[in-house]
Amino acid sequence: MHGPMIPQPKAQTVTAQRWSPARVAQRRRSWGGWAAGALAVAVAAGGAIALRNAAPVEQTADANLVLLLQQHSQSKVIAALAAVESGTLAMLDGRRSVVSHPVSAGDTLASLAAAYKLDARSIAFSNGLDPQSPLTPSQKLLIPPVDGLVYRVQRRDTLVAVSERHRVPITAIAKATGPGFQDFISPGQLLVIPGDAEALAAFSRAAAEPANALASLAVTGRGVSKAPRSPRGYVWPVRGFVISPYGPRGGRRHMGIDIAGPSGSPVATVRRGTVLFAGWMSGGFGNAVDVRHEDGMVSRYAHLSRILVRPDQILEAGQILGATGCTGRCTGPHLHLELHVGGRAVNPLPFLK
Repeated sequence: MHGPMIPQPKAQTVTAQRWSPARVAQRRRSWGGWAAGALAVAVAAGGAIALRNAAPVEQTADANLVLLLQQHSQSKVIAALAAVESGTLAMLDGRRSVVSHPVSAGDTLASLAAAYKLDARSIAFSNGLDPQSPLTPSQKLLIPPVDGLVYRVQRRDTLVAVSERHRVPITAIAKATGPGFQDFISPGQLLVIPGDAEALAAFSRAAAEPANALASLAVTGRGVSKAPRSPRGYVWPVRGFVISPYGPRGGRRHMGIDIAGPSGSPVATVRRGTVLFAGWMSGGFGNAVDVRHEDGMVSRYAHLSRILVRPDQILEAGQILGATGCTGRCTGPHLHLELHVGGRAVNPLPFLK
């Protein structure tokens, strides 16, 4: 009588051969290659989808934002996708940039505000309109992605100046502007300044009024400082206080004095003279003016937000030549003043006191 059938060794041998270490390694390489290819396709598709369905980036830590801004565009996409995957950034549905909307018959600021889910004032003030203004068909309106103000960069604007003028941090402007944001802004570029549009528009108007007044004074020749002259015949160029004296500073020699004051404050020439240079000066000076005086001294006024004179123009002592700012290499609005004798910088304070 035969007992129960026992599996043949051959079958066991076949099974052992099928899952031998060599076979396992081969199958792993095969699956690994397929997975890598699929992952590459998924990342590429994900990047394309992320770019196509662009949406506002919110809840961005300043450090993360700075890292993204310092990278090239392709690296930005990869870094952003990685940040979204890790939960560092939250990609939300919606627009990420300014939209140019052609007005159709029947459009009103209220209806557009409802369609774009914005405060009507954000659309009105971004386009220089009164919130009650009727719209004209074929008129094109700039629509911000979030409530706030669409600001068109003006000549000689800096990010620091725009940020200070509207009292909104640069990081907030960067996040609201979206991927079109650039560290180095240029005239005509559009920035989105988030916040209450009416208040932001008021800040812009307030900043423009002193500039218009300065320009008017410069044209009429009435822009002359009433500051008293020092015994040497020099006048203080701007109202403010010295925040950085002449001399050693940070391992280097500070070749002038820094006088702090609100951005846009009028800057006057320290003595009668002729304008040698007026424009953008390299070396971190930004907008600057050089004036040669009757006694042979040359004065330099740097980091100006606006220049109101031209080369070869003759200026009286105390005549306004520009406005304080933070152009070039600086950390806040101030006037950098230098005095040169025979091409050598000297301490301006003894001449001003």
